Amino acid sequence: MVGIPTLDALALFFSFMEGHYICPLVDAKKGRGILCPLLCIRGKHEELTDHKAIKPKDISRVIKTPCLCFGTGAALCEEFLASLENITIIKDGFTRVSMERCLKKV
Repeated sequence: MVGIPTLDALALFFSFMEGHYICPLVDAKKGRGILCPLLCIRGKHEELTDHKAIKPKDISRVIKTPCLCFGTGAALCEEFLASLENITIIKDGFTRVSMERCLKKV
């Protein structure tokens, strides 16, 4: 069995979004979110940065557009993402990862 970081597992569901940025966000508590912006290329995703903890107010410095933001940290960062253009925020769903579904994708 191989371990898959949660952010990578969340990103698997959106790898088909060719040429778009996706940003899985996890609520890390203590007023921070963990994120890893990715670019979708040829059905896979390419990491633009390492996984990092960030304060929601600083997220606009990391995000590139057009971008889909989702996961448990999306609601935490929504206030700061909403002012950016070409951002889609999914607050519901994609907050839990079914490992069975991930294994089928890998």
